[in-house]
Amino acid sequence: MAKNKSRRLLAFLLTVAILTQGTWFPALADGSTAVSAPVETTADPMTTTEPVTTTVPATTTEPATTTEAPIVPERAYNLFVSAKSGSSVTIRWFLQSQSATGFYIYRKDSYKKEYKQVATVPAVATTNLSYKDTKLVRGVKYTYKVLPYHVRADQSIVTDSYSNTCSYKWSFAKPVLKSAKRSGEKITLRWSKMSGVDGYEIYRSSGKSYKLAKRIKKGTTVSTQLSKISKNSDVSFKIKAYTKYNGKRIYSGYSSAVTVYSTSLQKILNKIEKLKKQYPSYSYWNHVGKSSFSSSTVTHQPCNHSLYGLRYCNYYYCPNGVLGLQCYGFAWKMSDLIYGKDAKYKSHTSFAKSQVGDVIRYNGHSVIIIEKHKDYIKVGECNIGGTCMILWGRKVTKSELKGATYYHRYY
Repeated sequence: MAKNKSRRLLAFLLTVAILTQGTWFPALADGSTAVSAPVETTADPMTTTEPVTTTVPATTTEPATTTEAPIVPERAYNLFVSAKSGSSVTIRWFLQSQSATGFYIYRKDSYKKEYKQVATVPAVATTNLSYKDTKLVRGVKYTYKVLPYHVRADQSIVTDSYSNTCSYKWSFAKPVLKSAKRSGEKITLRWSKMSGVDGYEIYRSSGKSYKLAKRIKKGTTVSTQLSKISKNSDVSFKIKAYTKYNGKRIYSGYSSAVTVYSTSLQKILNKIEKLKKQYPSYSYWNHVGKSSFSSSTVTHQPCNHSLYGLRYCNYYYCPNGVLGLQCYGFAWKMSDLIYGKDAKYKSHTSFAKSQVGDVIRYNGHSVIIIEKHKDYIKVGECNIGGTCMILWGRKVTKSELKGATYYHRYY
């Protein structure tokens, strides 16, 4: 009986625990584990209780984030030089999609090896864009490439890939040394003006090698004077221009050389220039059609040697007593006009010893030297081609003069 009462009590307590969702119950007297129950309760275990309602807080939903449209990649391609003029160049490129905000222009050169941004070009409604670069320096090679970029809504910048490259170099032409004139021990040089240069350097040679004689520090200068140059020396000059860039001088090539001769030789050359005008090339040293004539007569009609022989050829009594006609008489007459009839002469067979003003007899032909170079000479002559025609400046090589006899005049 007692056990039945205990079981009914236990069932009652379990029911209360379930209905009230209690927490902890103390251990029962019989040692079994109890289910927690309210400490105090007046509720009738037979009373029906309402179920407990659990309130769930409302979920807060964030507004949907607006997503920016994805960037369409841009490509700048076929970069090329479209125009160039001295210190400026225009580069041009084409677009793939017209999606970029703009383009960064990068440049390097032959002295600054790393690319640096030099400009920004905004995008416009065209597939053909360009950029003009100015104030470029002579002698420097510039290389360009283009990088498209996009500006996002948050102002961040996104770039695409670089274009191909293109290059431009403002060529450094050789300066032109126009003249070199002597006045005693002073020599004045003149040259053509060049744009875009910072100065010039004058080089001098009295033998095989050239050495710096003077540096001109203004690009606008076109002449200079050198002093204390021996009157008895032949001196050659060359000039080159330079620009200054990145702490260095960039040089052009050398000009052609101009030689200033010794005072005595210059006098001979001056006389030769006068003879060229008095007896011009392609005229004839003869007296065809002339009723009176002398050894100074020239005409514009050739001799007809096959018909008239030497009848209309001029002649001249040479210093060696020979009555010279055609080439022989002409060469010795020129020699007398340069040195005077009283000048003596001596002969030799050495090309190395030959000088301007010497008369040469070779292969049955006579000429007078008007220029002397290392391996050739230039001559004045008559009867080249068998017509008594006068000619100045024909080139005769050293090898052609093998076996020649040279006649040098002196006092």
